[in-house]
Amino acid sequence: GFASIGTVWSLYLKSFLGNNSYIGFPRNIVAGEALTAGQVVYHKAADSKWYKALGTAYVTVKGNLCLAVANIALNATGVGLIVGGYRNDTLTWTAQNELWVSKATAGLITDTQPATPAFVRNIGHAEAASIAFFNGLATDITEI
Repeated sequence: GFASIGTVWSLYLKSFLGNNSYIGFPRNIVAGEALTAGQVVYHKAADSKWYKALGTAYVTVKGNLCLAVANIALNATGVGLIVGGYRNDTLTWTAQNELWVSKATAGLITDTQPATPAFVRNIGHAEAASIAFFNGLATDITEI
C-alpha cells in the first residue's frame, strides 16, 4: 500500500530536518502580539495582524489559522504554516492523537480535546511526540 502524505512528511522531518522545521504551505504573517514557535494563530481583519487563537472565543478559531514556525516579535513579519508537517523537539504530544486549539492557553496546541464550554476545532494530528501534521484551513468548529 501507499503511505499517507502525513507519514511521508513525518519521516522526512525526522530524518532530514532539525528542530523547529516545517514542510508544506507557508505564508508571511505580521504578529499582533509576540508569538512563539509552535503557537496557533488567527487573522484579525481590523488590523491585518495575527494573534494567538483560544478555544473559548469563536472569533479566534474561525476561518483559516496558521502555525507560527519560529518566534515572531510584536509587529514583525514571520512565517506561518497553513498546511503541512511541523517538528518541534520540545513538544510532547502522544503519537496519533488529534490536535486541537487549546481553551486554557492562548496559542497552545493540545492533544487533548477541550471539554465544555469551548469552541472545539481540530487542527491536525500528532505523527510523533514532536511532529505534527497541521491543517489551518477552515475546518469544522463545534461549540460544546
